[in-house]
Amino acid sequence: MQRRIALAAALVHDPDLLFVDEPTANLDPILRAKLWGHFRRLADRGRTLVVTTQYVDEAEHCDRVGLMHEGG
Repeated sequence: MQRRIALAAALVHDPDLLFVDEPTANLDPILRAKLWGHFRRLADRGRTLVVTTQYVDEAEHCDRVGLMHEGG
């Protein structure tokens, strides 16, 4: 719940650039899909999102992907 509140607080200001660290961690699949839909709408409106995730399949939602190897 704290993660959702923090994300809502960040989004309320309609930022041009948003860094989100594992926003879908521990969310159910339905809420994960809704969140990615919202992220896509933000990107479509010209917003830039930098997202870290532990779920490799979420890369399909991104325009660009970077991978870290051995934490470095």
